Amino acid sequence: MVFAWDSRLERVTNEAVRRYYRDRYGLDERDLADVRAIVGLLRSAGFNRVNARTFMIERLAPLRPEDERYLVEAIFRNTWGARLKPYLAEDDYAALSRLCDPLHPEFALRRPDFHFLQTFTLATGEYQGESAGPDRPVAT
Repeated sequence: MVFAWDSRLERVTNEAVRRYYRDRYGLDERDLADVRAIVGLLRSAGFNRVNARTFMIERLAPLRPEDERYLVEAIFRNTWGARLKPYLAEDDYAALSRLCDPLHPEFALRRPDFHFLQTFTLATGEYQGESAGPDRPVAT
């Protein structure tokens, strides 16, 4: 995700999110290498017709009310929010909190220069072996 605001704050926030999830799931950074190689992983698992497609989601001020609700709930509260406090310097957490607070004058989603980019990659494949079931999905 890319937000059009202070690039240093964006970088430390993204690093904090990654550390939070690694701690939450007990992972080392190297444990996440497979997701970066999902096409190869599907092929090595026996899937055929492996394909990947990346979609760009772009939002620009002024936001539609449903876009603002999504960003506040899914990103600001559930991805960031209080869970990042232990992973950010106090002044960075305070700055992020101001940007994410709809009641604060610095609320990011109401800035006239607000621009948000997010990518979503969908990888699919077909399995030609045994019938699909809980242990053998047809696509992932």
